[in-house]
Amino acid sequence: PAADMVREWREWSGEEELIEKLAEEEKRLLIRQKVKQAEILRGLGGGAFILGLPGDLSQPVPTTIGSGTLAYVHVVSRWQLSYRRLIDDMNDPRHGEPEMWMANTATGQQMIHPDRIITFRADPIPAILPTGEDQYWGESRVAQVLDAVEDCDTARQAFAALITKARLIRIGIPNLSSIVSTSEGETAFRARMAAFSTAESIFNATVYDSGNGEVGEEIGDTTYKFEGMKDVMDAYGEWASAIADIPATRLLGRAPEGLNSSGDSQQADWNRMVMARQSLDLGPCLDQLDRFLIP
Repeated sequence: PAADMVREWREWSGEEELIEKLAEEEKRLLIRQKVKQAEILRGLGGGAFILGLPGDLSQPVPTTIGSGTLAYVHVVSRWQLSYRRLIDDMNDPRHGEPEMWMANTATGQQMIHPDRIITFRADPIPAILPTGEDQYWGESRVAQVLDAVEDCDTARQAFAALITKARLIRIGIPNLSSIVSTSEGETAFRARMAAFSTAESIFNATVYDSGNGEVGEEIGDTTYKFEGMKDVMDAYGEWASAIADIPATRLLGRAPEGLNSSGDSQQADWNRMVMARQSLDLGPCLDQLDRFLIP
């Protein structure tokens, strides 16, 4: 959903001259592209903006922000940041937030004040379950759908393997069990099997004991039927679609199903989900950015 969340972007209202300046600043800082990157990282487990504001990174942001003083906006993943302790004082407005961030760089850890960080946190999970940094960052959407996606892959691979056996030749050798009971017979059988092994790889054949040998070697065909394969594959795909909260028409790239179905309802559901994420997840992050972008 990250691309759709920034596809139409946002509109400013106010004096035209000020709106043009804001638009220029967003383009200079590549805000739209970086929001998309951060939203992708949110889906993977979490991301953040590091704001290039005046002063030491480890100190609070100055109270007065002038024009052009937001020098840069860097996008980092949750695995590039760490913290030692979350604020647990209920009287603190920043309760539940880290006291100080630490960025992992090639030269070591760099302290960054929370005023200079905007976090794009993953989906929240109950406080009784997570441990460590998951307590703050939450659970990635990838983790939520991974089992369903792996089931889809397993089903696809299983059916792909069956295609090679769509027509299997079966070769029956009389008295096979008696032949391999002696060393000479086993040696002869191994030589024979070497030929059959080549046949299996070339002609897709398998060997079995055909009985007492009254009719000699038997050669027959076994045909596999694939009725219902599409329904099974679709069922796995629809399960993944439901968990991912993405319409099957979009996730699986298929036409809408049902009589007179146009797919409009699925697209409307998708649009509502994107708007909800824009409002509940992305909006608060942009509000924090606008505190420094607008001045």
